[in-house]
Amino acid sequence: MAEPLHICPSCGCNLRADPEIEAGPWRLTPDSAFLDGAPFQLTAQQNATLYAVAAGRGKWLSPWVILDRVSDSDEPNVVAVVLSRVRKRLGARMPVESNRGRGYRWRLPEQDNHSPAGRTTGAGAAGAIHAAAPAIHPDL
Repeated sequence: MAEPLHICPSCGCNLRADPEIEAGPWRLTPDSAFLDGAPFQLTAQQNATLYAVAAGRGKWLSPWVILDRVSDSDEPNVVAVVLSRVRKRLGARMPVESNRGRGYRWRLPEQDNHSPAGRTTGAGAAGAIHAAAPAIHPDL
């Protein structure tokens, strides 16, 4: 008998699958990051933070939601500091967008077109990040 699927009713995310996420030039696992097919060296905390944001599939995640997945800290500035360090290394290639009051999200191609209110449009928005299986679900 096959194991039942565990699908999130909100976003269709497979809650039990291989934890690899592919997003544009990025391939992420909980422990590693690849950019354009080459290993991209990050600290464990930087990698976990990028992975948590990518698993959100373009949705805005509060710093507290991200912190809950990547750190024992209760200080939301930790997320800002970690992502700031990654941004310094990546410059314009930084895949994470921040918005005061909303949080952080993985920037999808549709979001680069400046759609209204920062929302993605069209059916392609959900598929722009192919999560072979996000191990971290944004609503959990």
